[in-house]
Amino acid sequence: MNAWLRRGLGSLLTLGALNALGGGVYGLSGAEGVPKEWLAGSPFRDYLVPSLILLVVVGGSLLFAAIAVWTRKPWAEWAALVAAGVLLGWIAVQLAIIGLVSWLQPAVLGLGVSMVAMASFALASHSGRYGVVSRHSAACASVKSVIGSVARSRMRSPLSATTESSAAPKSMSPSSVRR
Repeated sequence: MNAWLRRGLGSLLTLGALNALGGGVYGLSGAEGVPKEWLAGSPFRDYLVPSLILLVVVGGSLLFAAIAVWTRKPWAEWAALVAAGVLLGWIAVQLAIIGLVSWLQPAVLGLGVSMVAMASFALASHSGRYGVVSRHSAACASVKSVIGSVARSRMRSPLSATTESSAAPKSMSPSSVRR
């Protein structure tokens, strides 16, 4: 992983870890100012269990991945992907249970997506170092194939039938488009 990518990913992971660890500690200390009504409809009566999950699982995985990136472990990118997945899972469940209640939720979502993008780019830039991901691997070809299939299926949408029978010039109809 190049230095700029390592610094960026390491910084995002560290920021995420500090946020999760701080949130977990805050929740364990009573979460003053956070309404317990937000937990209505959830399996929790108070913030003890969610705070422990945030502290240990989310914060722990982000801290572990940050340390792996900063110390240049050969599996650091995979640790970052897993930690980002844990973070995204946490925020998805949180949004499903309590809804959008803070500007931090979309910020954390963006942080997790950025981590996934950077870790994926780092893995792809290895050019097959692990024999799993490379710029020209079968996985990338599969993704391109799926994207192409979706794009082609959009061209053959139900709207194409009405377009062909409309008064549109023949050169503009979807059936005249070269595939």
